[in-house]
Amino acid sequence: SGVWVKSGALQREVDQDRYTCPQQSQQPYSFGGGGFGWGGYNESSGVQTNPDLYAACMKASGYVWQPSVPAQK
Repeated sequence: SGVWVKSGALQREVDQDRYTCPQQSQQPYSFGGGGFGWGGYNESSGVQTNPDLYAACMKASGYVWQPSVPAQK
């Protein structure tokens, strides 16, 4: 786990990027189950975020990934 960090960014800029990058990294998906369920043919489709595209968008916007440091006991 971790967080995307952009030095000197204003909060409104961060908010805008957190809104824009997920939109730009959405990809449609569809898969079929190949059988029949209660409502007929089992098929599903929708949209999901591609993590590689999301990371590319954040990097292009000037962010750096900062991994979380585990708490010491």
